[in-house]
Amino acid sequence: RDAGFRAALARHDIPLDEELIEVGDFQYAAGRDATERLLARADPDALVCANDLIAVGALHALLAAERRVPQDVALVGMDDTELARMMFPQLSSVSL
Repeated sequence: RDAGFRAALARHDIPLDEELIEVGDFQYAAGRDATERLLARADPDALVCANDLIAVGALHALLAAERRVPQDVALVGMDDTELARMMFPQLSSVSL
């Protein structure tokens, strides 16, 4: 997923700031914690998460930081799970 993300950015000549990359496991807490760390050092307008569970953690961290999704920060997960549709707001998710 990381390689595909990097390849897509390169194909479209979009630079990647390595300082904006957070790596963790595929769990809710990892998404929440990574988003909190990211918000402490940056003001992102979009987050791409490696799965929907990470994205839910990111969503909760964004809402706790009073960031509106999708108005302030676009958020996307992967796997297109039922969980993505159960959230409010519903998550955008890539179907693999």
